[in-house]
Amino acid sequence: MMQGGGNMPLILPVLAELVARGHVVRVVVGPGIRPSRVPVGAELLRRLAEAGVEALTFPAPRPHPLDNAPPVRGLVGGWTPGPFRRAPTDARAWLWAPAWAEAMAAELRRGPVDSIRRQTLAWKRGGKSGAGRDSRSSAARRSSAGLVCCG
Repeated sequence: MMQGGGNMPLILPVLAELVARGHVVRVVVGPGIRPSRVPVGAELLRRLAEAGVEALTFPAPRPHPLDNAPPVRGLVGGWTPGPFRRAPTDARAWLWAPAWAEAMAAELRRGPVDSIRRQTLAWKRGGKSGAGRDSRSSAARRSSAGLVCCG
């Protein structure tokens, strides 16, 4: 999840419901990935805590992914059609991919998850495979779910 994404009203009820159903929910939270560079705010962390979610923050990498980025250009020969004017700037958000991958890898080393999700609100329940078999030992059957929103 990133600061400034504008999707908290959509995601918080899902997170709270997962927690209410007994899932352990950990969310990796990073700074805004757009040129505004919005840092992780206390209000975002407070709302996640109120939902019963463990929020794990990571700082902006040094150098910042946008510091050495090539200049923004249009889609076709330097020109961008009106409805797509934000596309070249928005596409630069992918420069954050290595930082998010590193943060997620560190979190996965810290403890297993049943599922990791980005933007889509779906999850795998209770460690069961699509066939309905539980592939984990009975000691490890405590359900958890990961929800990641990074763009």
